[in-house]
Amino acid sequence: MGAVATAKEVAVVLVAVSRKGRSIMGRLDRGDSLIDSLLQVCRKYSVRSAEIRGLGAFQEVELTAYDQSKGQYLPPHRFAGNLEILSLVGNVTEKDGDLFCHLHATIARDTDNGLQVLGGHVKQGTVFACEFVLDTLDDVILRRKVDRKTGLGLWQDKIELRPEPAEGSDGQGAGQAAGKAGKVGKAGKTGKAGKVGKAGKTGKAGNEFGEQAGGASAGASGDVTWDDVLQATLDRTADPDEAEGGADGADGADGSDGDRDAADTSASVEAADGADDSGEEDDDWIEPEAGDLLIHPKFGRGLIEGVEDGEFLHVRLKNNRTVRLSLDVIRLNLLGYEEGHQVFEARLIKE
Repeated sequence: MGAVATAKEVAVVLVAVSRKGRSIMGRLDRGDSLIDSLLQVCRKYSVRSAEIRGLGAFQEVELTAYDQSKGQYLPPHRFAGNLEILSLVGNVTEKDGDLFCHLHATIARDTDNGLQVLGGHVKQGTVFACEFVLDTLDDVILRRKVDRKTGLGLWQDKIELRPEPAEGSDGQGAGQAAGKAGKVGKAGKTGKAGKVGKAGKTGKAGNEFGEQAGGASAGASGDVTWDDVLQATLDRTADPDEAEGGADGADGADGSDGDRDAADTSASVEAADGADDSGEEDDDWIEPEAGDLLIHPKFGRGLIEGVEDGEFLHVRLKNNRTVRLSLDVIRLNLLGYEEGHQVFEARLIKE
């Protein structure tokens, strides 16, 4: 009897797993630009990654296809009139530092020979009516870059943000989720290595974060996890829309609000072992990198997108705005790790 053939294992280049998301449903008005309107919705609701579905009709649309032999898109075909949308699918991710909408559509139009069905990559379109659904991946960021093998802008980088601790966790799950975040002692102090023990406490800040988690008090029960501390810190920060984006030294207008928020942050998470609470620079400096996360006392939680000459951080905020932060006015403390990325807390340097 001959050998049984087995299926060849196929290597998947990139996979991202989301554990947190929303479903956003909406309708576009007649005359709206399909892609521009969807991107506007994504910015309004802080969507970084999402799957798109829709139905309705176009007034006009441009469809194209990719020429694999030439490595470029063909000139688009423009269609106008009564164009019924049979299928509209795609996604929103990031490309070149901005949101990018990738859509394919199948449409039908009436001709003298009956219905004609057309389809392709949507270059642009104006809707007659459109209902859409965005299924968001709120803990995943995917970024497109040019793929050398195909010439297409494909997903090349991924960031998976803060996985939820396993249900029924006794506190150790939070330590595993934070990676190398460190041991939490009785005073809530974090070290650079270790885990969260069952008896770990968050000190005086525990009751505040317990209220954030639904009124449960913090302590040895493990009701408040490392994940809760990070989320509570984010919830307590000021609205980023109130701040001027991209300005040097924008870490609190007169220093009063920033200092108060910095105090709230330091109350929840102490500096890592080896850091001096007096405000002096830590001798054991750890360089931030693109993809790392920053918790800022004024702007909240953001994604570090680049380091400029070792003097400035470019940080993308929850509302997709980017700020340029001077390292002359903030000090970075390493809180821990999420999916291999460092998580820093920014503290204002007092004169």
